[in-house]
Order: sequence, then C-alpha cells, then structure tokens
Amino acid sequence: NSTEGTWIGLRSEGNKSFKWIDGTVATDVPWDKNDPSFNEVSCAALHPFRARIRDNMCSKARYCLCGG
Repeated sequence: NSTEGTWIGLRSEGNKSFKWIDGTVATDVPWDKNDPSFNEVSCAALHPFRARIRDNMCSKARYCLCGG
C-alpha cells in the first residue's frame, strides 16, 4: 500500500541504531512522532504525506526507493 510509505534502505537489528544498506550508521533522521520504536528488527519507510521516517516490520510489502 503506497499510503503506508516507501522503504528507503534503512534498517535496525533491534540494537538502538539504524544503518543504511551500505553499513553506515544513520544520523539526524527526521523520525515521525513516536518513532523509532526499536521493538524488533525494523526497516524505515518514508511517509508519503508527512515527509517523515517511520519504522515498521521489514516483512511488510512496500514500494522501495532506490538510487544509483
């Protein structure tokens, strides 16, 4: 569902930090209210209407934002 956000290549292993897919630690992330939760393995998605980042279970089907 595109209204739930787009995966952006940011992931946490539940260890209180998020890393980009290249392994660098993410800093200054514009998190949405009450995020990140660090409850379990989480991936970050860009919310389509608020321009904020939300975390959620990586198993959810979403569109992906890719760069190259």
